[in-house]
Amino acid sequence: MSRRPSTPPGCPLRAVVEEILPAGEYPGLARVLAPHRAAALALLESTRLKQADSAALAALLDKHFPARPGAVRRSFHEPPCAAPDETVAFHWANEHQILVPGASRGSGLGDLFLCPNLRTHLTALAPEGTAAQQLFRVFADAEEGLLGLFHQLRRVTESRWYVSLDRVPSALLPRVVAAESQQEAWLRDHGVDAASMTPSALAVAHPGLPVDTGVLDEQLASELLSSLAPLDQCLDGLLLHADNLDALRLLAPHFEGRVRTVYIDPPFNTEDGRFLYRDAYERAVWLTFMANRIDAALSLLASDGSFFAHIDYNEKEHLKLLLEARLAYITEIIWRIGWISGFKSRARKFIRNHETIYHFAKAPRPFFRKVYLPYPPGYVRRGSGKPAGKGIPLDDTWNCSEADPLASIQIMSFSREKAGSQQLTQKNENLLERMIEATSEPGDWVLDFFLGSGTTAATAQKMGRRWIGIEVGEAFDSFTLPRLKRVLYGDPYGISEKRGHPRGGIFRVVRLESFVEALENAGAPPPPAFDPFAP
Repeated sequence: MSRRPSTPPGCPLRAVVEEILPAGEYPGLARVLAPHRAAALALLESTRLKQADSAALAALLDKHFPARPGAVRRSFHEPPCAAPDETVAFHWANEHQILVPGASRGSGLGDLFLCPNLRTHLTALAPEGTAAQQLFRVFADAEEGLLGLFHQLRRVTESRWYVSLDRVPSALLPRVVAAESQQEAWLRDHGVDAASMTPSALAVAHPGLPVDTGVLDEQLASELLSSLAPLDQCLDGLLLHADNLDALRLLAPHFEGRVRTVYIDPPFNTEDGRFLYRDAYERAVWLTFMANRIDAALSLLASDGSFFAHIDYNEKEHLKLLLEARLAYITEIIWRIGWISGFKSRARKFIRNHETIYHFAKAPRPFFRKVYLPYPPGYVRRGSGKPAGKGIPLDDTWNCSEADPLASIQIMSFSREKAGSQQLTQKNENLLERMIEATSEPGDWVLDFFLGSGTTAATAQKMGRRWIGIEVGEAFDSFTLPRLKRVLYGDPYGISEKRGHPRGGIFRVVRLESFVEALENAGAPPPPAFDPFAP
């Protein structure tokens, strides 16, 4: 990310203004800011500030718009507060800002901070009627223009439904099976040669085959979806390809208070570049990124709902502070990852071998069903004979005894459950099963807005829960969507055997425009209202 251009001799203020209102590098952003930039530069020309006044104003802007590494524009900074970590101090002083993360869909756009209270902040920095005050008004106008675009709901750029073959009415079955593009997809994705079978024989042999309405002609797709009504009752899941903040805002009116269980496995901020998602943020940026998204998810959470956040040592204390400010603390789960071997065992310290899962809730006493582990062979209770209870009550340390085998699939070289790449940091289905089993009932909605490889959605589908999954990274088309199509077809791995090999169902895929695309579409008519249950 380029930094502020070299300050022209005698014009420090112009250089600062040109960075706050940039032009050239990002066409969509530059076009939206262009009239404000022109107004600010015209103001500088007309006021003809003395060099000393210009330098003083530039210094004032430098103080309150400190350079943020990797950011498109410098975010407004209130007076710094004392804290051991300067970047944490920056976040707490600016926790009402909004972060639009950069590098979205290859746009090249850096991190963009938006400050909803910028006009109020700037008004206090300069006397009324001064050139500085006039300049600050231009900045506030520009910020409010960007905020207006940000708060507009994103356009749906694509929508398609996946319906298992056993849900297709017999009257439509021959036309659905005859679609060549659908036959090609079944052969490619599932190895099923539909062209060699009659429609009825195909439906009997492969009831879970996913029909993709996106490859059917428009009339047939409409007839199929109309035959499934009411869709709000038969829809199993909603999969969104979008920035999770945009998706959560779009869903809020339709799912307010309806989600029983939230689980997130966000970037741990390890600064490791091996993953298929960004995992290196300045701490202040990570805190703002997480705070914005947690806030957006809270309205969806039911009054007796639970919120699980999976994290490691890099940001666990900071994440806990964010959650404690918004939710009721329930407990902290320690998940022992598994056995130690190889390079990791050479560390000259006590070897880290766990991750943390925080359990928070909307209220201090959320819905909770106790989970029991089966008694292991030969188990004898202290001072008595063979146990007669439901099992061993699950405590808050997982995979820490022979009675509780729950090692991470990431350390199992031959696990067939893995959806694909080691770069996904995929979690186990039986790990998610515990949380979903304890905090929801069949038919409840489960949300994961850092879906990754799709484990939460796959587990919820197999457990008879309904689900919402949000993912924007490279994993979506390579791993997430293919995995969920396999779940409909009849995925044999993970918890499938325990759950009776479930198959079939209906889920919808929705793709939203990004903020970068919204900038490009600035001035276009607003998008039509979104209904997750409408064809």
